[in-house]
Amino acid sequence: MLDKPEIPDERVIACLRDAFDLRIGEMAFLPLGADMNTAAYRAVAHDGCAYFAKLRLRAFDELSAVVPRQLSDAGIAQVLAPRLTRSGQPFASFGDGALIVYPFVDAVTGHDVALTVEQWRELGRATRAVHATNVTDLAGRIARETFTAITRNSVFDLLLRLDHVTTHDEMIADATALLRARRNEIRALIDRAEALARTLRERSLPFVLCHSDLHAYNLLIDRDGALYIVDWDQPMLAPKERDLMFLGGTQSFVGYTPEQEQRFFMQGYGDTPPADRTALAYFRCGRAIKDFADAYHEISSPQLSRRDRSRSLDYLSSMFRPGGALDLARSTSDRG
Repeated sequence: MLDKPEIPDERVIACLRDAFDLRIGEMAFLPLGADMNTAAYRAVAHDGCAYFAKLRLRAFDELSAVVPRQLSDAGIAQVLAPRLTRSGQPFASFGDGALIVYPFVDAVTGHDVALTVEQWRELGRATRAVHATNVTDLAGRIARETFTAITRNSVFDLLLRLDHVTTHDEMIADATALLRARRNEIRALIDRAEALARTLRERSLPFVLCHSDLHAYNLLIDRDGALYIVDWDQPMLAPKERDLMFLGGTQSFVGYTPEQEQRFFMQGYGDTPPADRTALAYFRCGRAIKDFADAYHEISSPQLSRRDRSRSLDYLSSMFRPGGALDLARSTSDRG
């Protein structure tokens, strides 16, 4: 969220005091992230310690705090542990949502700086450790990949409605015109994703715990070079390719070729069966299709600020550029 929500700072400070036993001396809103339901703050306690307060405004899934806490407790140092409340929970209720508190890390994202070769290997080791984590105790609560057609169908329906969209809003008009112009390509991608899904439903790939949104913006590098995987908002049980799809050409990481990214990462990930090309193609197609829908919804949302909507329009446009998400999904699909 780029613009501060209409929530008094005093209310957030009171929750930090009552739930987390933190006496906050100063707090500042941070215009971060693409999630329009999440606001971020830097809160400094009277003792000088700084914290990252993540305010989820609605649709909170407690596993987004429970899972990273469990992974950190299991010894995966690249996962920051949420602070526990007085009652021992890794989050506090806040209206319809929740407040989660982490140590504040002075860092840049994996998009702002090129990872070193060793950092790529460390990311591989950390991801392998996540995938190897036993989450039997969460098996009944955590989402499981089903290769469902829900998102594909919703985007197909959106494409059908485009010719009936009338608006005086310039951004909605631009987004609508863009999707109209690329409608046939998106439909072809939906058809390909459905064919890949049918193939995967008939197979029995191993399922592991996945971050499921392992792009460069969810990777932090601090001043000492320490690496942290953040934003565990969508943990799920899925084939490992659900995470591996972000390596090798997603246009988020910088500094290396897709082939180098994959090689350095796998040196850390270790000796394991190679990525399943069909699963990799499916997840990259599905990601692009979902991003089309999410971006258009955000651009059309009257609840979002003009700045947030403009960013979503920029992202939607970028997906169709050479080497963008559509090209990546199609090229992987062709090889899958």
